[in-house]
Amino acid sequence: MDRNAIFFPDGSFAAPRHVANIDDIPESHRDWYEPHGGGPKPFRLKQHVWAELKPLVAEIETIERQAVENIAKLDAKIAASKLARHNERVSTALNAELANANVPSALVRGAASILQEKHEFQIEQGYEDEAVIYAETVVGLQSLPGLVESFLESEEGTGYRPKRAAPEPGYFSNLMAQLRQRR
Repeated sequence: MDRNAIFFPDGSFAAPRHVANIDDIPESHRDWYEPHGGGPKPFRLKQHVWAELKPLVAEIETIERQAVENIAKLDAKIAASKLARHNERVSTALNAELANANVPSALVRGAASILQEKHEFQIEQGYEDEAVIYAETVVGLQSLPGLVESFLESEEGTGYRPKRAAPEPGYFSNLMAQLRQRR
């Protein structure tokens, strides 16, 4: 609340404590003011009027302060909710992409966690409510399939690589036979 305002935003009289020009005050409220010395604001609200208005002014200031605090709390809740939704979408997409890359199911959450800690992600809304997620890497934006592939090829992703298929029966016997033939 602007203590120097003569009118509230809704147009009602604000009854400021000091005013510079009595002509700025509506005629119906001019009797509330008395001359009080010189200075930039020579008119002052009469003491008995101020005594009645002071508790109301304090109540208005309290309500305004609470409104600002409530708005800040709600803004924080909204931001936290948006961040949680963003992280959930990224986590779900990463888990799916890691599963598609044949990472062992017991290791998918760990690999996704590593990637989420290491990179920032952007979600771009595509057509028909499909979202496209990109990771911010040192080389620029990278799609999730590319990120997972580069992670699995890196030294850090070695433990998360899918197991190789076992050789077919007789594979080693054939290798040994081929080596003997060369001699």
